[in-house]
Amino acid sequence: NRNGKWELDKESTKYGENNNDWFGTSVAIYGNYAIVGAPYYDIVPGSGNNEGAVYFYQRNRNGKWELDKESTKYGENAGDLFGWSVAIYGNYAIVGANDSSAEKAYLYLKKNNGKWVKVSEQYNPILKGDHFGTAVGLYGNYAIVGGKDGGTGDGGMAAIYQRMY
Repeated sequence: NRNGKWELDKESTKYGENNNDWFGTSVAIYGNYAIVGAPYYDIVPGSGNNEGAVYFYQRNRNGKWELDKESTKYGENAGDLFGWSVAIYGNYAIVGANDSSAEKAYLYLKKNNGKWVKVSEQYNPILKGDHFGTAVGLYGNYAIVGGKDGGTGDGGMAAIYQRMY
């Protein structure tokens, strides 16, 4: 509202599908799009596989946030923790999968048909076991991916990527 007060939009509040998915571990919003990570989501509920999931939302004409079910993305392998980190900017989104077996960041592009499609995978450029994908950021033509255990002595790491034309 005009006085700067923030109010909860109760109708747009979202919840995870299953217990222990950790839905909401990571969240990002840009314009009419929002993305929510659930890194402990199990494709087979209760399996404990923790592939992870990311949910894309779009604000409709009435101002309410709706899930784009067709654009929901899932981790590729057990233990990926896909969705541990998320960021969105313009028509691009980035998702981190920081388990030591995955250690990837996935870049998605929102196509003209409204669907989010994977356009790139970035792998850990340093050493396995750095938890590459712990944090992600996106701005303009740049993406950054952090790993909490990277570098010498587990001091952490951050890798910057530039989109090339």
